[in-house]
Amino acid sequence: MKAILQVSTGRFGQCTERSVSEVRSRLEQMLKWLPVTAVIFGWARKDGLFEAIADTAHANGADVYLWLPVYADVRDPAQADPMVFRDADHAGDRNVPVMDGEGFHFICPASGKNLDSAFRTWADLAEGISVEGVFLDRIRYPSAVFSKVHFFGCRCPNCLRRLDGQIRDREKLRRLIRDADQSTQMPLPVSVENGCCRYADEDLNRLMADRRGQITQAVERIVRSFHEKGLRVGLDTFAPALADLVGQDLPRLMELSDFIKPMMYYQTDAPAGIPCELKAFGAEFTEQLSRLWDADLMSVSSMEKQLHSLNNTGKVCPGIEIHRIPGICEADEESIRDGIRAARAYGCASVVLSWNDLLASDTELEWAGKYLTEDGT
Repeated sequence: MKAILQVSTGRFGQCTERSVSEVRSRLEQMLKWLPVTAVIFGWARKDGLFEAIADTAHANGADVYLWLPVYADVRDPAQADPMVFRDADHAGDRNVPVMDGEGFHFICPASGKNLDSAFRTWADLAEGISVEGVFLDRIRYPSAVFSKVHFFGCRCPNCLRRLDGQIRDREKLRRLIRDADQSTQMPLPVSVENGCCRYADEDLNRLMADRRGQITQAVERIVRSFHEKGLRVGLDTFAPALADLVGQDLPRLMELSDFIKPMMYYQTDAPAGIPCELKAFGAEFTEQLSRLWDADLMSVSSMEKQLHSLNNTGKVCPGIEIHRIPGICEADEESIRDGIRAARAYGCASVVLSWNDLLASDTELEWAGKYLTEDGT
């Protein structure tokens, strides 16, 4: 089994303190130790850093994908159309800190202005370097980790106008959103169809369908643009059982993109980590969703079943945690082994070693190499 490396150079305005030579040296080590086919890197840039990463990867036979955030942690949030979570309360004032080098500050996914800004950011980041593709991150709505209100999407004036003709009982939906933070229970899905949750309330189904539609339209536009430039496009996505909860229609997004990286993060207590995300919805929601998937979604034992729901091994490269961050990520040999073996059992050709390989110790990299090659490939 092959590996795709994921190398974070930091957030905008907070580039890694490592020197260019340190990053190059560490990357060369990883490329020699592991069966690597590609390197994803970004998104903070400083003199010589991107060039060093791209040149080192290419010299070792690996493709490179430039990592681009689309709807959170963007370069110029103050210049973007903000996300509004209540009728008079918007997220332009909110930033959700997680750890050094990670932040979540969402802007409206339905805004063409915001998508245009992502293209401009790409042009600046990619200037002067040779890459094979782009890797899209934060191309989703925020999750309930930030607050239960976030689950219902954006309520900026443009989004409200768009939804006005779709929602039949607008006042009931407003009450549901208004009371969400005080509620101990999120609306429970009654079924799962093609990875998408269905609810008893048809207005809620329409709202969720609208969110999926906005993300799909944005991905379609981005992919078309980069494919016209001869570039491949990969997507960072939530795990299959959770993707719909942030507006990601994985079967459709797979059709559009060249590969997806579902974040199969069972050891991460932070946004996108499966335990963290499910805890935000509460025990009853988690139990119901696990029943509908016929799997313990909190356990890595559910990984193979979730991946099988995608029915396309050629485009699926699961993200596997391989490093430890005290209090945030507790990856160990067992979790690395189980993740790689589940991906292999599903039929994946590659996994993405996540989410910042510069933080991985020699021991963690050795574990990854051991289990990637245990079948002789």
